[in-house]
Amino acid sequence: MQDVRDNKLFSSLSVIGGGLAVVLALGVIAYLSLDKSGYFLDKQNQDKNKIASVKYFCDNNKILTADFFEKKVAVGSSTDVLDSSISSSPSGSAMLKLDDGRNFVLGQTISADGGRYANKDESFVFWEKGTNIMVLEYDAERYYINCKKYDPIENGYTNLASYTDSGFRFTVKYPRDYSLNKSYRYTALGPDKDITGVKFTVPKIYSNGNNLSNDSYVSVENILNPTSCSASLFLFNLNGLPQDISVNGSVYSSASSSDAGAGNRYDEYVYAFSKGKTCLAVRYFIHYSGIENYPIGVVTEFNQNNLLKVFDAIRDSLNFSN
Repeated sequence: MQDVRDNKLFSSLSVIGGGLAVVLALGVIAYLSLDKSGYFLDKQNQDKNKIASVKYFCDNNKILTADFFEKKVAVGSSTDVLDSSISSSPSGSAMLKLDDGRNFVLGQTISADGGRYANKDESFVFWEKGTNIMVLEYDAERYYINCKKYDPIENGYTNLASYTDSGFRFTVKYPRDYSLNKSYRYTALGPDKDITGVKFTVPKIYSNGNNLSNDSYVSVENILNPTSCSASLFLFNLNGLPQDISVNGSVYSSASSSDAGAGNRYDEYVYAFSKGKTCLAVRYFIHYSGIENYPIGVVTEFNQNNLLKVFDAIRDSLNFSN
């Protein structure tokens, strides 16, 4: 009888010990899931609610990266829920990775200017105002000073690659980080009206932290044996009649079109010109979303002028062999 009681006691202790081990393991997992700010790092919901990833360069060659999210995770919860302690508090959050090895997940706070993110005790504050940010540690800029958003478009026409089309005998230069599609077809004109060519698509980094879509591109297209060569052959719903323009000694038939839907904008610019019996054209396709679609201070408006400068440089690099 005593052996039976001992066995029951041993079994009970084993169950209790096993339960404690499970609780302890869960506690360790929860602790490891927390960052220094006290927020849980919920990987699944991070991917779902991530808005943008932005890199910043600061004085003394220091670098930090910020991932922005639509929602804020509450302290003590591994689920993606809003921090409802202040009903009017913004619902976003930002995850910072510093080059000194520290990581922070910061909740968005109320700000009259820009996007402000802070940990619970306000000892670490990340404040974004346009392309500039402040990183405050205990109310002072200490290690990350004069940080500016990295703009790959601003100096985008560097480190060039070259593409040669043996059929139409032209060469064009483009930034090496653009993706090349030799089998490109423009299909927006309707059935049986595809236009073939070659496409150079912007890299994903161009859209980091702004409202530009990374399917924007420059293309060189061709239509064989047209009755006349005009930019109108390459567009639908033109913004006015085509105009002849001269750029660096080259004459183009130029036209543009615009479209919108579901919060997205689509701008196209075409520069057409004749080569023998072929009408060739350079197309700029720029896709972006309305800046009003994003929480204030999270995403900036992309610099269209800088992007057009890069696209113009690609167009102007066209060179034809005899």
